[in-house]
Amino acid sequence: MADRHTVLVADHNAGEAETFKKCLQAKGYRVLCASNGDTAYGISKNDAIDVALINRDIRSMDGKSLLCRIRENGNIPIIVFADDLSAGDKIACLDLGADDVLETPGDPQEMVARVGAQTRRYFLLNPAWCGGDDERRLRIGELCLDTENLTLSKNGNVIQITPNEYKILHTMMRCPGKAFSKEDLCRAINGMIYSNYENAIMVHIFHLREKIEEDSKKPRYIKNIRGVGYMMSDK
Repeated sequence: MADRHTVLVADHNAGEAETFKKCLQAKGYRVLCASNGDTAYGISKNDAIDVALINRDIRSMDGKSLLCRIRENGNIPIIVFADDLSAGDKIACLDLGADDVLETPGDPQEMVARVGAQTRRYFLLNPAWCGGDDERRLRIGELCLDTENLTLSKNGNVIQITPNEYKILHTMMRCPGKAFSKEDLCRAINGMIYSNYENAIMVHIFHLREKIEEDSKKPRYIKNIRGVGYMMSDK
């Protein structure tokens, strides 16, 4: 079984999406479907997605744009699929950040197998994720972010955080060591950029440091990256 990993299926072809959904659910996956790119991106921002399947030809926001937006916010496996994929199409998708590209239609079980291969690679090799029963918890140092209960704890003690603070931590803790700009973090919260967002992000970071750091002026976890923004690390 798939230990309830969550798969986003972004596909305007309702019949194809339903087939993928049934096959994935039969293997134990939790599946969320979206028929257009905007809806898919919203789901990726508001739910703990473990794998994204994207039809290159999806409407509203095209598949390549959706791929880039999801990739900007995390390092989850992304599989792009479509019919009539040329070698150039496949290379372009891989260059944009796709982990795999599959030509459809075909045997849906091949898609399921590829999802399984990507989840094994990601969750076994990504040190931010715990194994076994803690698979849906992100840990860095003494911090643990529970992505099912949407809670943060430090050394087992729950820390109260706001929804926006959770979104910032979730984005950064999924990719420890990666630098995020204020624009990246604004998109993580709202899915878009708004006026005066830089000051708002600075306030959120200030409050998070007050909550999680021993000394907020000498942060252990949320570090400033000059000229870029912030990085989550315990090094």
